[in-house]
Amino acid sequence: MKQIVNIIFALVALCSALNAQNRVTICQDEALRPIGMMNGVGGGPSGIVTKELYQAAGIPFARLHDIGNSERHCVEIMNIFRDFDADETKAENYDFTMTDFYIKKIIDSGTKIIWRLGNTGHEPTAVKKYGAWPPKDFKKWARICEHIVRHYNNGWADGFHYNIEYWEIWNEPDGDQKPIVNGKPRYQVSPHSWGGTIEQYFDLFEITFKHLKKTHPNLKIGGPAFAGMWANEMFMEHMNKVGVKPDFYSWHTYARNPERVVEKGAIIREQLDNHGWNDVISVLDEWNYNTTWNEVGAKYSREVRRSVKGAAFVASTMSAMQNAANTDILTYYDFRPNTSYNGAFDKETTKETWTYYVFTAWKKLRDYGTQVKVDLEGDLKDIYTIAAKSPDGKICMLLTRYNDDDSVFQDKIINIPLPDGHTEPMCMLSDKYHMNCLYPFPVKDGKLILTLEPNSVVFILFN
Repeated sequence: MKQIVNIIFALVALCSALNAQNRVTICQDEALRPIGMMNGVGGGPSGIVTKELYQAAGIPFARLHDIGNSERHCVEIMNIFRDFDADETKAENYDFTMTDFYIKKIIDSGTKIIWRLGNTGHEPTAVKKYGAWPPKDFKKWARICEHIVRHYNNGWADGFHYNIEYWEIWNEPDGDQKPIVNGKPRYQVSPHSWGGTIEQYFDLFEITFKHLKKTHPNLKIGGPAFAGMWANEMFMEHMNKVGVKPDFYSWHTYARNPERVVEKGAIIREQLDNHGWNDVISVLDEWNYNTTWNEVGAKYSREVRRSVKGAAFVASTMSAMQNAANTDILTYYDFRPNTSYNGAFDKETTKETWTYYVFTAWKKLRDYGTQVKVDLEGDLKDIYTIAAKSPDGKICMLLTRYNDDDSVFQDKIINIPLPDGHTEPMCMLSDKYHMNCLYPFPVKDGKLILTLEPNSVVFILFN
């Protein structure tokens, strides 16, 4: 027994010694880059997700995808232009009413829009498919898109002058090509997003891009919003052959660790550069936590997204992507109410969750403006940090401990030397016991000492 006790004391002493070596140092005079737009989201203010909450989180971009699943008669082309055989040049054939109302809330919140041109797909249980089939006349579809742009940017049909820049052509056209349903490719039988060949999508993209560039040369037009990686090179090579270079390249990923997201962003950036698209903006406009797509994995992933672990995943991914600097815009999927992918709001209580406060913290980082270098020493492989400096020398930091392994339970102690001239840090803690709560972590010998459970997020203002 005495030997066991001695071993336990030795292990405790060893852990304490290791923790003492865990140091995060803010190099406040080493500027890196502007804090990026990692805090975009899917969907605009709706229901429990109010304009005021958007403003408080400083959401830079809202991507308009799957809006037809949460807002009736809204945004989707099949909702705006209901009869494809009608004359697309006449205003009376368009129904902008509900979309006008929805778009105004986004604009009034100070958020910009990435408008996904197309229809809501993902109708796997529907008896009849509506949104996923390709338009029967690609040139006419492009002209319909033109008139939607005219309504919101040029005042056509009693419209507006919102100057919406980003327009994305369709969603995940690659996702229905390889799965097999009843012996046939899914796009032929039961498409989720695109019920045509990948080559047909390339044609739609080319036709729509060239038409919109002719009528509205200042727009930023992009896509292809691929779900996977297999069609990237095909798309880029084809577009180069037909003289099309998108203004932005959009892509999607779902993962359980930030490194996977960073890796995919790096591959895509390299592919873009290799095809001469060095100035094409990389946009990750669907991402979230996910393990597998089977029933067990989907259930577990839904639970994680609305937990503090989900918040730690979001904070660590945004931080990792900011540090990697290979992707320009992120839009988290998503902020629409009444969906299991919305980890920022509890639809039962209608209250904000841990994840929402990651977005408010990122707003503060962007307000401060400039990312500064952070050095990490010790056992900190599960620690993700971003520090920012304001023009008047103030410092703030987002520090996350993210652990996907649910068997990890031990606390971790981290020492942060106070930046020069900053003596009174204010810490907002989120963990399984706290949600964005002011927490009195101690300061000793000029160091802020954090004791963090697995899956904790701390936002620190150094005063």
